[in-house]
Amino acid sequence: MAGYKQKNQLNEKVALQDMLATEKEAVKMYSTAITEASTTKVRSLLKSSWQDAVSDQYGVFTLMEELGYYEPAPADKTVIDKQKDTFKKVASSLS
Repeated sequence: MAGYKQKNQLNEKVALQDMLATEKEAVKMYSTAITEASTTKVRSLLKSSWQDAVSDQYGVFTLMEELGYYEPAPADKTVIDKQKDTFKKVASSLS
């Protein structure tokens, strides 16, 4: 039984990954709620909560980066150029 328990313990990296995913989801949910709120007071409260979630998400991200758990790969220029082209096409179709 001891070996089973040891294998299933959360380690720091997994816990931080879970926290990061949770904060990213919270940011999305608050964003949606803000756009659907019908009163200024509710929108203001949600904006404040959204800012807290954004700040928390960045804090977890920077901690993971400092600990070497999160190493963003440099963006490939061809991928960036392709995304730019896609964005330009969408933007021009909306004009």
